[in-house]
Amino acid sequence: MIHFIADTHFGHRNIVGYCNRPFQTTEEMDSIIIDSINSTVKPKDTLYFLGDFCHRGGDPKKYRKQIHCQDIHLILGNHDNEENFSKKDFSSIGLIKEIIYCNKRIILCHYPMRAWNRSYRNSWMLYGHVHGRLHKEDISLGRYTLDVGVDNKREGLQFGTPWSFKELQKLFSQRSKKFSRVPIDRPIQDVTMKKSMREDQSSD
Repeated sequence: MIHFIADTHFGHRNIVGYCNRPFQTTEEMDSIIIDSINSTVKPKDTLYFLGDFCHRGGDPKKYRKQIHCQDIHLILGNHDNEENFSKKDFSSIGLIKEIIYCNKRIILCHYPMRAWNRSYRNSWMLYGHVHGRLHKEDISLGRYTLDVGVDNKREGLQFGTPWSFKELQKLFSQRSKKFSRVPIDRPIQDVTMKKSMREDQSSD
């Protein structure tokens, strides 16, 4: 099984107040989030971390060794300094990633996108960074995109619980809106020219 999470901000004291997280201390926050991850993601599962792993001045290794999952792929966020991360601790490290799982194409980036590869073919776009602020907009527009950050909370689940692929399947199946079947890179000029030619011919 694969899982997704973003914006844990381990060791970031001010994030508790900024995002109104339900903790008294940074240590409590870190402990609960790590417990949520280990309770959900099995050691042999795969976890995609979509940025802002820990505070810029923190030590990623300190938190990585507390997470039991052996296969973690890191998408760098604006709070992540790539030089602080060891490739020995992560299966891959990069700015963006595209995967296919169970025949579903999924685009992974720390930042939300308005258009992405195969969006018109109902591919998914998962992101973080905005701490839940775009969730209602995604729902209202029927987009196949989701903020998987910990601040995009779900009822009945402990804070910091990663999103599973099965959860995403269920969520997106409830969104009926589909993107245009016309590829976004199709030249609009061609359509306009054909229309113009038809109008000219009819006037002759």
